[in-house]
Amino acid sequence: MYNYTNGAEKWKKALTNYINKSHDMFYPPDKGGIMVEPCEHFGICNADQESFKAYLGRWLGTSIQMAPFTYDIIMPELEKTAVRAAQTCNGLSNHNGGNFQCGMRWYTDGYDGKYGVGPQMSALNIISVLNAARAPAPYTGKTGGTSQGDPGLNTQDDSKRLPIFHDDITTADKAGAAIITIIVAVVWIGCAWWMIAT
Repeated sequence: MYNYTNGAEKWKKALTNYINKSHDMFYPPDKGGIMVEPCEHFGICNADQESFKAYLGRWLGTSIQMAPFTYDIIMPELEKTAVRAAQTCNGLSNHNGGNFQCGMRWYTDGYDGKYGVGPQMSALNIISVLNAARAPAPYTGKTGGTSQGDPGLNTQDDSKRLPIFHDDITTADKAGAAIITIIVAVVWIGCAWWMIAT
């Protein structure tokens, strides 16, 4: 809204308050002002929550792009957090990728043993978002951010458009299916008998 209203004071104040509130929640002083996800303190983050810091960082970067006055409020915390995130990226990869696995708890020293797509994505995003002020702002409807819809999409009869291959069922097909069915039935009955007998 700040961007849409060309910097209206009302929205500047609201955005500032919102960012300050996010700092209170996600940059706690007892963790050195480093970005955290509240669930990580208790080690109960699920797979989705492990990537939430990536989204928070990205949207803070977008705030800088859409409302440049927020740079001085947001960037110091992002820079400090990015340094701490990078120092956790020395864990051994599970896929022979070297010692570049990133941890989850950035306020601790070194890799914390928490691996996965979420921590890796979060660390990468928090480091790359430092370029937000130099990158172009998100596209709008006036700068090419729209795509043309197709109301006729998926209304065509694909049976006429795509080739269909039909083969006749042969005696060999029937015999093969019967043999496989008998084998599966015998194995299933044998396993059931074995479980009951033992």
